Amino acid sequence: MTESKPIPTNITIKSEGIDPYKFMIADLNPVILAESIQNDPALCWFTNCSIATKSGVVTTNSNLKIDLENDILNATLIVNNFSELDALNHAQQFARIVFSLTTSRNCSDCRQSVIGWLLQNYSKDYKNLPLPGEISGIYPSRYLTPLTKELIKTFDLAPNQPTIAERLEGIHLKFALTTAEGKEYIINASQTGFYVEKDKIFKSLHLLVISLSRTFRDHYISVSKRWCELFPLERHGFHNFIDGHKIYNNSNETDSDHNILLRLFDQEDGSILGNIDDIIDSLPNDNFHDVYVGKVEQAFIKNTINGIINIKRGLIPPMNDLGSYSYHDLFIAPLYALAPLYENKGGADAAHRTFSHNIDTYPLIKALSNGYKVSKTMIVDYFNERWVVQCLVPGLLYRKAQVVQGYDIEDHSIYRFSDEFDGFFKELAEKIGVAPSSVKSANDRKIYTCSDCSGIIGSDGNKYIADFHVATPRDYNFPDPVKDHGKIIKREAVSQFEEFKTLQKNDEELVKLGGDREKMYRGTGEELNKRKAAILDKIERILFDVNALTVDSNAKEVPQNIIELASFLKTHLIPLFIEDFVQTNGFVSNGTSIVNEMHRRGINARYLGEVAKHVKNTIFEKQKIEKEKTEKGTSSPKSDTENSEETQEIQTNSDEIDLLKASLIIIEAEMIIRSIKYLHRHESTDIQTLITTINRITNTAGTEENVAAIREKIKQICLEKYNYELNDFPASAKNLILSGVLSSFSVKVVPRASVDKLCFDHVVDVEPLIKFSFSKSAVAERMVNIGTSLYTAGDLSSSLNIFQTIAKDSKDIFDKTMATTLFYIALIKMQTKEYQASFDMITKSLIISEHYYDQFDPEIIIRYSILRELASMLGMKTLSYVLAVRVLSLVELFYPFHPSCINASLIASDLAAQIDPKVSQTILQKAIENFDKFCVNKKNLSYLHARMAMIYINSSNVPYALSEIKIANELDPENEKHKQLLVGIEELAQNMPQQSNKNNRK
Repeated sequence: MTESKPIPTNITIKSEGIDPYKFMIADLNPVILAESIQNDPALCWFTNCSIATKSGVVTTNSNLKIDLENDILNATLIVNNFSELDALNHAQQFARIVFSLTTSRNCSDCRQSVIGWLLQNYSKDYKNLPLPGEISGIYPSRYLTPLTKELIKTFDLAPNQPTIAERLEGIHLKFALTTAEGKEYIINASQTGFYVEKDKIFKSLHLLVISLSRTFRDHYISVSKRWCELFPLERHGFHNFIDGHKIYNNSNETDSDHNILLRLFDQEDGSILGNIDDIIDSLPNDNFHDVYVGKVEQAFIKNTINGIINIKRGLIPPMNDLGSYSYHDLFIAPLYALAPLYENKGGADAAHRTFSHNIDTYPLIKALSNGYKVSKTMIVDYFNERWVVQCLVPGLLYRKAQVVQGYDIEDHSIYRFSDEFDGFFKELAEKIGVAPSSVKSANDRKIYTCSDCSGIIGSDGNKYIADFHVATPRDYNFPDPVKDHGKIIKREAVSQFEEFKTLQKNDEELVKLGGDREKMYRGTGEELNKRKAAILDKIERILFDVNALTVDSNAKEVPQNIIELASFLKTHLIPLFIEDFVQTNGFVSNGTSIVNEMHRRGINARYLGEVAKHVKNTIFEKQKIEKEKTEKGTSSPKSDTENSEETQEIQTNSDEIDLLKASLIIIEAEMIIRSIKYLHRHESTDIQTLITTINRITNTAGTEENVAAIREKIKQICLEKYNYELNDFPASAKNLILSGVLSSFSVKVVPRASVDKLCFDHVVDVEPLIKFSFSKSAVAERMVNIGTSLYTAGDLSSSLNIFQTIAKDSKDIFDKTMATTLFYIALIKMQTKEYQASFDMITKSLIISEHYYDQFDPEIIIRYSILRELASMLGMKTLSYVLAVRVLSLVELFYPFHPSCINASLIASDLAAQIDPKVSQTILQKAIENFDKFCVNKKNLSYLHARMAMIYINSSNVPYALSEIKIANELDPENEKHKQLLVGIEELAQNMPQQSNKNNRK
C-alpha cells in the first residue's frame, strides 16, 4: 500500500494592521504552518505571535483539517503583549532582516555564509560557467556586494533609555531610527506594541516604519524575500565574543563605518559575583543545563574582560607594588607582575606555561575533587599583553583564610601539612598518576601534589585546592630546573607510554603475532589486535614524581621512568606522528592543525624543530631510495608487470616526498609565526610595529637591510626556542605567515590585506584571546572522540548512533562540536550512498564552521572538497565546478607549495571541460605558469600538460595537443599512459594532411 501524498492547502491569514494574506502550504499541520509564516516575506517581520483558527489557539497537537472551509484554512495571527525581552527580541529580528544583506551586515548578529551564497547562486546548471575570478579570493567579490537595498540608515537602542517615570507609564525600551530619507525618530516599545505617537501603536516595527518612510514601504517586501531565501542557520543570531580564530572580516574596506555590532545585540549582563563553580553547581540539572552553564561561563569571561578594561583605564587601583588587582572576587594580574614570583623558575615564560598547565589540569582535579573546591584559572591575551585571572579563595586576600597544606605564602622555608588535605591528596595522586615526592622544607615527609599546590580553608569554611598546576612530570629532554621549569610532558604522551610499557611486557608474543615494537606493536593481524586489546584491559598506571627537575625537589636523582618517558617521546611518538599524519595526509594543513595534531598525540609545540629535523631526514632517505630504484630500473631488464609495479612504487615515494616538503614549509612557517609572536610580546610593541615586521618577513616592504635584520632576529629565536636552524623564509608561504601572525594576536583585518602589502588601515579590530576550561565542551568533545574512533575503526552504525545522539541532545546549534558532528554524519551518509542527506549535513557543518574559521582554514577547505564530490554525485555540474574552483583559489592563495594545488587544478579543469573547454584550458594554463611555486616533483607537471593535450584533442587542435603531450613525456619518460597518448596523437597528426587533401579534392 502506497503512502498518500500531502494535499496542498490554501491559507488565509488575518492580523491587525495587514490586509488578509493568502498563501499555500504543502502539508497541513501546525509545525509546517508556523514555519511557513516565519519563512514568508510578508509575515516574517512578526514575532511573539500565536495562530488561532475557529477552534481556538493552534498547538502542536491541533487538528487543522477540522477547521477547513471549502478547502481553505482561515487563521488569525495574534500578536501577544510584549514584555521587555519580547520587545528586544522583536527589534533584533527587525534589525537582522533590514541589515544582514546590506553594507551594514556586520551591525547584525547573523549573515549569509559563503557556502549559502554559492548554493543560492550556482545550484542550477547554466550553459555558461562563471569565470574563476568571480568566485575566487578569500571572499568572492560578488559575495561582498550588498544583496539588498538600504531600507533605513540607522536603527539601534536609543542612547537614553526610559526613565523610572516612563517605565511606570509602561515604556519598556526606546529605539533610535533614521529613515532612508534622513528623518530621525525615537520609537517607544510598550506592552501593546511600538509607537512614535502614543495614539498610533503598531504590533510590529515594520508596520510602524512603513508609516514613516516611503523607501521602506516600497522595498521592504523585496528585502524580506531575500532574507527568507537564506538557510535557517543563517537567519539565527550567533553570539560568541570569544571567537579568536577568524581574522578576515567579510566586508569591503569601505565598510569600516558599518562594522560595529548594534547595541541591541549586546544586552547580556556581564556581571557575575561569587565562585563560578558554586554558581554552576546550583544550576537546575535539566535538559538545558549545558545552555545555562554556557551562559554563566560567557558572563564570567565577559566580567573578567570588563575588569581588565577597567584596569587598563586606571579605574581600579592595584592591590600591591607588583601590580596585581582584585575585581568581583577575581585575582587579575598582568604576566609581568607574576614574573618576580617565578624568578628562580624561569621568569615570565615559565609563569605563563605554569598557569596554562593549571587550566589543562583543572578538569581532572575538579572531576575527582570530592567536595573540595578547586580554584579556577583563565589566561587572557590582549594583543601583546597577557593577563592571568584566578577565582579568589574567600578571605585569602585579607588574611582571613588559612593555608593549611603547602608552602607558606610569604616564607618558602615553611611547608605545612594538614592530615585531612594530605589524606585526600594521597588518594587523588594514585588516581591521576602522581608519585609521592620529596620537596625542600617538608621535613622528609612525602607530598602528593606539585610543590606549588596549596590546601586552604576559606573564610566561608570551605576547603579549597589552589595552584594544582601539573599532574604530569617535567620533560627530561629539557632538564634545566630554572630555564625549563614550565616544560612538562603532556598527559596524552603519558597515556601512550603506559600502553607501550604494558604491551612491552608481552614483547615476544606480540612480535610473533606481527607487532612492530618500534611502532608500539602495531600490525594488521586480527589475532594481534585482539591480544593487544586484552592486554590493555589491564593497563598498569605509572606514577611519576611531578616535582623532579624543579628547584623545589629534594630528590638526589631523576627517576628512571621520567628519563624513559622523555626518550619514548622522541623515539616513538614523533616518528609515528610523521609517518601517520605528515607524510600521508593529502589534505592541506596549516601550522595550527599540525600543532593540534601534535598535542593530540602528546607532543608539545616546543618539538616543532625536532619534527622539522625528522621530516628533513625522512625526505633525504626517501630521495636516496628513489634515486637507487631509478638507477636500478634503467640498468636491468624487467617484465612489463615488474616495470609497472616499480614505476608505481617510485611514484608513491615521490608523492610522499612532495607531501613531506610541503609539510616542512608549513612547520617552518609555524615556527616563524611563533617566533614573531614571542619577539613582539617580549618587546611590548604596538600594532604598527607588528605590521612592519610582517611586511618585512614576507618581503613586501622595507629596505634589504631592514628585511635582513628582522629575519636574523627571527632565525635566532627559532634556534633558541626550537633548536632549529632556519635557512630561508619560504616565499610561497607568505600569506600563511601573515594570517598566522595576525591570528596569534587576534587582529581582525579586511580581506584584501592578505594579497597586498598590509597597512594599518586594514585593521578592523583586535579581540581578546581566551584560554579557559569550558565545562560543556569537555563532555561533548569526549563523545565526539568516541564517535570519531568508532568511525575510524569502521563501525559506522555505532558511530552514527553516537553522533546522532550528540546532535539530538545539543541545545546550542552553533557549538563547535555540532560542526564536527554533522561532518561525520555526512561522511557516514556518503558511505551508505545517501548523497542528498550527506550534502545537506555538510552544508550545515560548513555554515557553522564559517563562524569559527577563515575561508582558507583546512577545516573549511576539506568540507568544500567533500561537498564538491557530493555535488558531482547528485549531477549538479555547475555547482561542482564552482566548489572545485573555490578550493583551487584558496589553496593557491595560502598553500601554493602544496601538492593538492596540482590535484585541485586537475579536478577544476576536468569539471569545467564537461561544460566549457575554454575555461578548462584557462585553469590548466594558470596552473602550468604557477608551477614553480609548487613544492612537488617535476613529474607531476606532466599531468597538467597531458590533461592540456586532451583538451586540445577534444577541440580538434592536434598540433597543440602534440606539443603538450611531448612536454609531458619529456617530464615523465617512464609514464606508460603518456607514451600511449603520444603514439595516438602522432597518428592523428600524420593523418591530418591526408584528410585535408581529400577534403580539398571534394
